[in-house]
Amino acid sequence: MSIKSTILQHLPLILTGLGTMGVIATAYSAICDHKNARNWYDYEFEGDVPENRLQMAKLTWKFYIRTYVIAGLTITCIVGANHIGTKRQLAIASLYSLTDLAFKEYRQKNVETIGQRKEKGVYEEALGKRINSRPVGSSEIILTGKGEALFYDSISGRYFKSNIEHIRRTVNTLNTQIINQSFVALDELYYEIGLKPTKISNDVGWNLDTGLIELSFGTCLTDSGEACIVLDYAVTPRHL
Repeated sequence: MSIKSTILQHLPLILTGLGTMGVIATAYSAICDHKNARNWYDYEFEGDVPENRLQMAKLTWKFYIRTYVIAGLTITCIVGANHIGTKRQLAIASLYSLTDLAFKEYRQKNVETIGQRKEKGVYEEALGKRINSRPVGSSEIILTGKGEALFYDSISGRYFKSNIEHIRRTVNTLNTQIINQSFVALDELYYEIGLKPTKISNDVGWNLDTGLIELSFGTCLTDSGEACIVLDYAVTPRHL
């Protein structure tokens, strides 16, 4: 990777760092400039007290030019970092949306071509391969106290015990919350079904624009022969 590409990739972080240093530099510069302005005023006017702050500012504003410049550059760095970060998040969300749509169209085309029953069989076979790549024996099964059926969360890769009706009721409750409050984070779904949050679960979720929560439940057997319900997401959670 070239130096230019590296800089562009990490530009928001670089600008944020410069902005942080700029805040410190602005404060330090303001203290120094104020001291210089005060010393100049005392020397020129032999310690006379100015009539008001406005008069003092009119006489000494030139001493603060350095502070104004540093403050302006600091604001530019902070705004620039936020702008670039927002653009990248929108681009990722757009790509996520297109990928999700393409997957749905692909599944629908399969249903039309080979029939719903065969398509479901192919889908569940794929789910089986996915969970067997993470054997239940080597994973902790989370006891949520909500039921005894074995579930596998396709996003976080966790096994847990629950009840399908409880999960459906939870989805209905959260969808009502989306309608009333515009969005729900994945964190809230995890909390309601008894799972701990992950590093990204507070940053992704569902809103009125991208669609309500829609789960699909596939069934397959684990490597030990135990029946497992795979919790999949017909509407993929996206960056909030």
